[in-house]
Amino acid sequence: MDTRSNNHTLAFDVTHRLVLSIAIPMTLGFMTTPLLGLTNTAVVGHMGDPDALAGLAIGAMLFDLIMGSFNFLRASTTGLTAQAYGRRDQHEQQAVFWRALISALGCGLALLFLSPLLIAAGLRLMGAEGSIAEATSTYFSIRILAAPAALANYAILGFVLGRGQGNVGLLLQAIINGINILLSIYLGLSLGWGVAGVAWGTMAGETAGALAGLFIVLRGFGKAERPARAEIFSRHRLPSFLPSTATSLSALSC
Repeated sequence: MDTRSNNHTLAFDVTHRLVLSIAIPMTLGFMTTPLLGLTNTAVVGHMGDPDALAGLAIGAMLFDLIMGSFNFLRASTTGLTAQAYGRRDQHEQQAVFWRALISALGCGLALLFLSPLLIAAGLRLMGAEGSIAEATSTYFSIRILAAPAALANYAILGFVLGRGQGNVGLLLQAIINGINILLSIYLGLSLGWGVAGVAWGTMAGETAGALAGLFIVLRGFGKAERPARAEIFSRHRLPSFLPSTATSLSALSC
């Protein structure tokens, strides 16, 4: 007899209150994102170097363009987690999380490997030269180090949203953006690191958010529902992430 669904907390019913409990916290969380751009612009702007400001803008745009290619990680994780949660299947919820996290980390490592090609292509595409290209390369080469953590945050956020935990999503966004803003100001202005300081601040925020998210998610996992490695890497389940992963990586490498 399969007892997987007998030990689970009550799954949610889709109500207006539930939708708002997810939408409102996440809206508040994402409202802090524009503050990052304003803060970073203000920090680099205080340097009085227009080339550094242009390099920051180009580097941030390139990174956001690349990360946007992996939005499927968050969306697919949310959908698959919600399905398992609706079935009260905590075993499959854990399996979905690990598949998403492994896919995210794999994509992040691939981006690190491809980063020299990506920055070269980005500089050619934007026509950046001289000190602007140097500032762009400085920002991007540091920021790309956070790619595994940034994509892990996609998987973690997708998982908590799939479980209807909008408040957890808000907390994680606050951690990511708050640390980002504070360290960007401290490193960029107080220590005078400029563009590099802003990039390190952003990397620290993404990393702290990923670590906090892992702590919160793993703390809620029960050992009884822990999936076996063979289930996580099941050829019947893992393909739900792999097609989009392969498409995104192939598009970026072209």
